[in-house]
Amino acid sequence: VLLPALLEAKARMSIKRGKLVSEIRNKEREIISNLNSGNENIALLCTETLINDERMILCYDILSMMCKQMLERIPLLIKKGKEIPCDMSSTFRTIVYSAEKSNICLLYTSPSPRDLSTSRMPSSA
Repeated sequence: VLLPALLEAKARMSIKRGKLVSEIRNKEREIISNLNSGNENIALLCTETLINDERMILCYDILSMMCKQMLERIPLLIKKGKEIPCDMSSTFRTIVYSAEKSNICLLYTSPSPRDLSTSRMPSSA
């Protein structure tokens, strides 16, 4: 279950990264157009958005590299029957945490039936 989810997350990040690169090109043109028109305030806002998008691309690159690392190492560990090392555990936690923040919610699984059967509300509510 984990390996297909990681593959899908990596593919989704690649798609989102490509879209961001395209949006950055468009924003660069928009900034130039606004500067030529004398709209410096609008150009400044577009520049801030562009910087955030460039940072997001770096995040996608790092997360993609982490997914690749997990995809390469997990089958070897399963084959040898070894426990997951601490460095992989932190990598996995980072991927899961970042997936939600970067709208790559592919590693989330729905609650198990056991979780749904236990009520979180007290019976005397």
